[in-house]
Amino acid sequence: MFYLFLLIIFTSSFYCTVITTEEPNITYTNIYNTTSGSVRGTKLNINGTQVDQLLGIPFAISPLNYSRFGTPKPMTKWDGLHNATSPARACMQAHSERGFENKYYNMSKNDQSEDCLQLNMW
Repeated sequence: MFYLFLLIIFTSSFYCTVITTEEPNITYTNIYNTTSGSVRGTKLNINGTQVDQLLGIPFAISPLNYSRFGTPKPMTKWDGLHNATSPARACMQAHSERGFENKYYNMSKNDQSEDCLQLNMW
């Protein structure tokens, strides 16, 4: 019984450690302060040059629901740190299966949203 207890404690502590650790291959950027709050992205290596990659930073509040066709509202200041590590969503648009843009433009319909007022910056 005692060994079972030790086994449970050992495996649960290992499981908790695995969940709480950050991904080892990610290098985070410095923290940038904007008028809306602080953001942090990741570093990207492009042809031997380190580039800061800041993804999905909101720049305005999307006019949704009743204000759908209105002007966007200025972004309110957020508390804490915004992790800019997920790409911005594309605005809704017709999907074309043919033509020039399909060769260089790879976006599924799932990446589109009416809430698309976000920036990707490098």
